[in-house]
Amino acid sequence: MRQVTLAEGIVMRPYESSDAAALLSAVDGTRDRLARWMPWVPFATTVQDFEDFIHLALRRDRDGSGLQRGLFDSNGLIGAVGASIGSLNFDEADVGYWLTESHEGIGLASLATGHLIDWLFNERDMHRITIRASVANERSRVLAERLGFTFEGILRGSLLLAGQHEDAALYSLLEEEWEPKELGIGG
Repeated sequence: MRQVTLAEGIVMRPYESSDAAALLSAVDGTRDRLARWMPWVPFATTVQDFEDFIHLALRRDRDGSGLQRGLFDSNGLIGAVGASIGSLNFDEADVGYWLTESHEGIGLASLATGHLIDWLFNERDMHRITIRASVANERSRVLAERLGFTFEGILRGSLLLAGQHEDAALYSLLEEEWEPKELGIGG
């Protein structure tokens, strides 16, 4: 998956080594809010941390075990989407996403995640995609439902957020259930 134009002036593209400072800046600008939902936030505090992340993301992109993409507008990085592929089954992926606060509420996360899902099903031949979100993360849960995911249940104590174990809601989508045309993407 190369660069995708999501909306006028907003693109989703692979990270480049030079994006580390922009990643740190975007995360720092919304760190407290992101840390409430993302377990990696407390451990990503320096440019070097993001350089390491980008290096790992590029390697996982090459070996097929993951896909990470940044969302950019004319001012810089505004969010991200990504997938971890096949820890147990090589035709299953777990996706995640985040946006800076100023870009929430306009459908951008749904659109970017929809493009990622479409690519995973059509180009990577995934059979099943999952989303895990804190049970308290209503926005993320609504996004999963908007994209057609089915709520499977609660994974008790499976997320470590801000030093506390929290329950996660597990959602899944099977290849035959995916309807990208409803989002204005895909065939």
